[in-house]
Amino acid sequence: MATTSEHKPLNTSYEIFILALSLLSIFNLIVEILPIEQDVKNLVVTIDLALTPIFLFDFLNRLIKAPSKQGYLLKGGGWLDFIGSLPFPGLRIARLFRMWRVYKGLRRIGMRNIWHSFLESRAQSALLSIIFLTIVVLECAGIFVLVTERNAPESNIKTASDALWWAYVTVTTVGYGDRYPVTNSGRIVGIFLMTIGVGLFGVLTGYLANAFLKPASAEQSETDNRSATSDDLRAALEEI
Repeated sequence: MATTSEHKPLNTSYEIFILALSLLSIFNLIVEILPIEQDVKNLVVTIDLALTPIFLFDFLNRLIKAPSKQGYLLKGGGWLDFIGSLPFPGLRIARLFRMWRVYKGLRRIGMRNIWHSFLESRAQSALLSIIFLTIVVLECAGIFVLVTERNAPESNIKTASDALWWAYVTVTTVGYGDRYPVTNSGRIVGIFLMTIGVGLFGVLTGYLANAFLKPASAEQSETDNRSATSDDLRAALEEI
C-alpha cells in the first residue's frame, strides 16, 4: 500500500526509534485487553497517552517533508499514521501500519548501512535510545512496584499515579520521598531503578555536553585554519 519511497524518511536512528515506540504501543494495547488488575491497565494507558505527542509529531514531520502531501496522505498511508496517533484503543491498532512501513524501509536499507548510520550519528542515536529506554523503564518499574506494593499493609504506593510518580522521581535520582516502597520486592525494584537512572542520565549529560562542545570545536577548528592561512600569507610576504 505504501512505501518509504513515497515520503522521505528522516534518518535511520529516528526510524528505529519510531518502530520501537510502535512496538511498545502495540504491546500496551494487548496488555489493556488482558484480564489483569485495573490499576496496571491504568498505568499502561497513562504511558501510552505520553506516546501520543510523539506519534503526532512524527505524522506532522512526514507530512511537511513529503514531496507530495496528498500522495503521502492517500497513497502513502498518511491518514493511517494520523489515525494511529490518536489515543483511542480502537484507532491505535493502525500503528501496525507504521511499524510495517518502517520495517520495510529499514530492511531495504540493509543492516550494514543501518550500522554505519548509527556510527555517523552516535549522539542522536544515543539520545533517542535514552528516551525510549526511559519510557520502558518507567513502565516496567511502575508495574512491578505497583504489583508488589499495592496490597502491603503500610504501603503508600496504591494507584497507577503513585507508581509512576515514584518511578519518575527515582529514575531521575531526585528521590522526592513522599512515595517509597516498604516491601523487600519493591526495594529491589528501587535499587535497579536508581542504578539504571544514574546510567541513563549520565549518557544524557554526555549528549548535552557533546551538543554544546561540538559547535565550539568547529569554531576553534575554523579559527585554527584562518590562523594557519594568515601565517602562510605572512611567510610568503616576507619571502617577497
